[in-house]
Amino acid sequence: MKKIFTLLLVACFSVTLFAQTIVSTEPSNRNVILEEFTGKTCQFCPDGHKRAQQLMNQYPDRFFAINVHQGGYASGTPNYTTPYGNALAQQAGMGAANTGYPAGTINRQAFAGVALMGSSQFLYDRGQWANATSKALIEPSCLNVAAEGTLDWNTRQLTLLVEVYYTGNAVQTTNKLTVAMLQNEILGPQTGGSQYYPEMMVGSLYRHMHMLRDFITGQWGMDVTPTTTGSFWSHTFEYSIPPHFNNIDVVLEDLEFLVYVAENEKTIISAAHANVTHINLPEIGGRLDELNEIQVLDCSDDARAFMKIKNVGQTVITSAEFSYTIAGGDPQTYIWDNREITSMASDTVHLPAFQIQPYQNQVVKVDLVKVNNETLPTSSKTITIKKDVVSGVDTMKLIITTDQYASETTFKVFNPDGTVLLQGGPWGNLGGAGTTPREFDFIPTMDGCHRVEVYDSYGDGINAGYGAGNVKILDHTGSQIYYNNGQFGSKLTAMVTIGNPPPPPTYIITATAGENGTISPAGETEYEEGENAEYIFTPDSDYEVDEVFIDGELIDLEEATSYTFLAVNEDHTIHVTFKLVEGIKDINGVAISVAPNPIYDKLLVTGMYDKLEIVSISGQILITTYNQPVIDVNGLAKGFYLVKIQTNGQVRTFKVVK
Repeated sequence: MKKIFTLLLVACFSVTLFAQTIVSTEPSNRNVILEEFTGKTCQFCPDGHKRAQQLMNQYPDRFFAINVHQGGYASGTPNYTTPYGNALAQQAGMGAANTGYPAGTINRQAFAGVALMGSSQFLYDRGQWANATSKALIEPSCLNVAAEGTLDWNTRQLTLLVEVYYTGNAVQTTNKLTVAMLQNEILGPQTGGSQYYPEMMVGSLYRHMHMLRDFITGQWGMDVTPTTTGSFWSHTFEYSIPPHFNNIDVVLEDLEFLVYVAENEKTIISAAHANVTHINLPEIGGRLDELNEIQVLDCSDDARAFMKIKNVGQTVITSAEFSYTIAGGDPQTYIWDNREITSMASDTVHLPAFQIQPYQNQVVKVDLVKVNNETLPTSSKTITIKKDVVSGVDTMKLIITTDQYASETTFKVFNPDGTVLLQGGPWGNLGGAGTTPREFDFIPTMDGCHRVEVYDSYGDGINAGYGAGNVKILDHTGSQIYYNNGQFGSKLTAMVTIGNPPPPPTYIITATAGENGTISPAGETEYEEGENAEYIFTPDSDYEVDEVFIDGELIDLEEATSYTFLAVNEDHTIHVTFKLVEGIKDINGVAISVAPNPIYDKLLVTGMYDKLEIVSISGQILITTYNQPVIDVNGLAKGFYLVKIQTNGQVRTFKVVK
């Protein structure tokens, strides 16, 4: 592979003295890097992956995970290891007394009041990651870091601009900057995947995410100096992405890039996700990334599922055709054309409700067949759905056999009206691995659909190597009508129907939209209790969603195209407003926009203006023109540019890429 580094370093004491373009100069708190040491034959590692993903969901753009496949659990084929993993693990203390997998570092630092794993230096058990992260996120950072670039699909060339700005003094006079290349959606084996993170299983294979593939800057990064208040550091990387590592394909659309700065080879000060624009994509492309069940908590044979589709082409996806089968039955077709999916973006698509045979494994297979009415190479996903619904009787026994750690287990049985009929736990632990059967009278007091829930606070169920626990329901004759092997993660749900359940209650959702767009369905719509209700927002041309109000309260939705009420159980209202899209700027009454983006030979400007300048990221003015609707940019090299447009005494800046 080829790595070419271009350096621009400016020490300064005023933000007006350098060509800062993407990094913030405002003081901020630290962001977090989790280096998770994992392996494909590690039974409990999927639980670590799940906890890391939960933290990423909880702290978007603040918490980043790097899955480092390393050690004995990573040996063999396929080989997911890198040249860097052993050194990272060694300096963290992996291998010291009472350490094991999965484990991770939080900013390569020990935090007061958070128990380290064994006698390591700054290694944490997965149960401590959240605590350590909460402490790191509230600490002030002495710097900000940002990265932006392009990834050319024709040449597999990454061009990445990285900027660092110091809002305070660092401890060390020289810091280390690392650029990490990670890959998602790698399908392969993983012990414990179906038990601890079943959402990541695709048939018998596991979806490996955030896997470290390369450090573009080497093992410990590149020097950054000076590190005093007001210092600005900039670096442009040119990196040729190889087609594979260890015979594992490097798929361009699945890559992500992280940048972070450390005081030395240990303490990480802060981090950021690189904003990478893909260029020279195929004209039309689409791929199924996920297929997941939506739990329908009732006693019917109804089931639901949703998919995630990714646009891996240049053209905006406006429609998609899917073919799907249930339990090997006849193929069915679903046409989706609810909204647009821009290049390299993803969206969620809900399949229509379908029927399955309760209490049996049912395989659901979905193929993405066409995009924008053009046939593509088929992209497929499958899942297995089992809806635990059994017919009960007036008198039953619920038997929960707990494992060694009974203090983690509780349960509840809910009546059809949502009140609790029966509950129990937690209980005392055993001194070693073993089981304890616990029997409860399950005597319904009303007809209808009863819900049985068993919880494990640690998240590994009651059959994870500390005793083979299980859950049973017996009828009045002692015959078993329900069984679960105890490998349910954090929660088990079973439905027991008694008699003829009454029809579910219904609720009304009232939907309205402001000017310059619509909402669908509009007006009043009736839903049965427990149904999901999806509302689609369709802006007029040159407009986008501005604000969404649910029951009169403004909610935080970025770039929203829809909103779904999950498991409706009360009346609601939804109202959406629209605004001019980004790039359509109203400057003193003059609407200004530039297109296309990325630009090619010509830059088109709509609206009247006085003066236009195209400026490089280093601050050099390359083109100046006056009130011209078409500007020839054929002579510009590939890269990022700022388009500064002056009109009526004001200036508006647009960022474009070529």
